[in-house]
Order: sequence, then C-alpha cells, then structure tokens
Amino acid sequence: MYDYCLKNGLGLLWKYPDLTYEYIHADIFEQFYNKTKDSRKKVVFDDKLQHYKRLPNGGCIGSNAKEANIFNAVFAKRCVAIKIDDQSSDLVLHGVSKLTGVKEVLAKHDISLDECVGFGDNNNDIEILSQVGISVAVSNGSEQLKEKVTMVTDDINDDGIYKALVKLHLI
Repeated sequence: MYDYCLKNGLGLLWKYPDLTYEYIHADIFEQFYNKTKDSRKKVVFDDKLQHYKRLPNGGCIGSNAKEANIFNAVFAKRCVAIKIDDQSSDLVLHGVSKLTGVKEVLAKHDISLDECVGFGDNNNDIEILSQVGISVAVSNGSEQLKEKVTMVTDDINDDGIYKALVKLHLI
C-alpha cells in the first residue's frame, strides 16, 4: 500500500489509539493535525515501520474521490477508502467499520442501537449515526453529516460533546 500511494501521489497515515504516524505527507493532513489543541503533538513523522510492530486501528489517504475509487478497486476485499471530504478518505479493513465494532460490543451487553447516543464529526460516521437512537454531530463536522443527525452541538474544541451530554441530561 505504501508503494502504491507513493507511486500515485497519495498521502498516507496510520492511526493508533495513542499516536498517528504519517508515512507520506498530504496537505489535507494539516487540517487533521490542527483539529484539536493536542492533535499535532500526537503525530509521528519519522517512523515508517510502525505497522510492522503493531496493527493500526485505521488509516487515511490524501486523495480526491476519483483516486479513492481507483484505490478501492486496487485493494478490493482487503481495504476500503471511505470518503471524509474532497481531499481525503479513511482507511478501514474490508468488512470492518465503526458500526460492526459497536454492534459486536452492544450484542455482548444486550443493548440495542436505538438505546445509544452516537457522536461524530465526519462522513465516516454517517453509517453508525444513522443507526443509533440519538445522533450528534459537532459544529466543526462535515456539512453532509450535520444534515443527517438528531442534533448539532458546539465545536469539539469548545466542549461540544460535554455540552451535548448535559443537554441530553446524561451528565
């Protein structure tokens, strides 16, 4: 995948719970790195072997929609690029999504999706937020997502999730 992205001029980064590793830079990644106050502090720029040490929980390519579609054809049945915006796509393993993961956890605890509140900020959250009882987007999220949710809360950097939880009487 690294060679493919390098050859085709696509940015590539891998996400882990604690850090993000940028393998090939794309200008759009700067928006991600500046999304929250601490985002940039959690980016490693000089380790391109991290994926050999542990499996990432996600990734991202810097690409337009046409490039993402070609990527999906090349990596079919292995990895899927899910459009975030006009310049980037999240990478997930084929057949795996936030929704499949949440469904598995909820089934173990006998909780239905309609009993849940979900939060999101981008198009990759649409699938799961369309299934939960109450869906919330942060105001700095994508316009497409905000059109599909139950409520929009403040910007993530302005305690948006906390404010939504208060408004929903959950805390």
